[in-house]
Amino acid sequence: MKLLETEDGEVMDRFCSAVREATNRRVIAKAFNCAGAEVSLFLEPLKGFEAQGILIEPYNEKGDYDVVLVIATPEKVMEISRAFRQVFGDLLVARFSGSRAVCGEATADVIKEGEPNVSFLCEGARVLGGYSSEEVVVGFPAELFRRFERELVTGKLKALCGCLTDDLPEHVKKKFMSMGFDKATDHFMGYINGKIVSVYVFRGDVSDRVAIYTSLKFRSEEETEKALEAFDDGEIIAYRREKWLEVSKVLKLEEDIARAVKRPEFERWFLDEVEGLVKLVKTKTA
Repeated sequence: MKLLETEDGEVMDRFCSAVREATNRRVIAKAFNCAGAEVSLFLEPLKGFEAQGILIEPYNEKGDYDVVLVIATPEKVMEISRAFRQVFGDLLVARFSGSRAVCGEATADVIKEGEPNVSFLCEGARVLGGYSSEEVVVGFPAELFRRFERELVTGKLKALCGCLTDDLPEHVKKKFMSMGFDKATDHFMGYINGKIVSVYVFRGDVSDRVAIYTSLKFRSEEETEKALEAFDDGEIIAYRREKWLEVSKVLKLEEDIARAVKRPEFERWFLDEVEGLVKLVKTKTA
């Protein structure tokens, strides 16, 4: 999301619903039919000028933004906050009042304070904006999010930015479900060779990365730390969470997931990758 100095775009109903819409396409708004959004975003100078327009689009690592908004489940925010603490040594804080949530708490306040914030949304977002009772929104200053993302992408932490599964094409969802994975809010989950495995599809202009993830619990943190030392393969992302070892691998596709799943060889290739990760975890931690 970026504030614009020039008036451009369309008049939209609500900022919060525009954010949901922008998970799939680029949106430019010059006004909103929502007093909360108008007050939060247009009627005070958030960056030294009064915004005349707002750009909202799917996150692109090369994009020029003021705020990055993450729609997530409380469970996912728990994972993000733990990773945030590991990277920055600080807490991910929730400051919310149930009013002007996505526009104010997760966007305007983040710009003004220069710090991320978790919003548990407002009635307008949930009733009119299309957000479910299982979703919250985290707003990050864009530069801080880029630093955070670099830690995820370089393999120091588990990748956490999966698409909402409902936003994926129907044939993609059916493909993963036909391979034995159940659909959750932002990932697929299955039971492979005695291990629970989660699958995250990365969001972007081209969704050509998929993360497979599993975990293993040890009797002590010392045992977990020792097991972590066995994972020195650059392709494997591993980190310790108390007595748990979290292990994942990012798979790079040659094309968008919507096209890749249609290829006859995709299922065997993908299941081989999943089974290979499970076997690797069992072998290295035996």
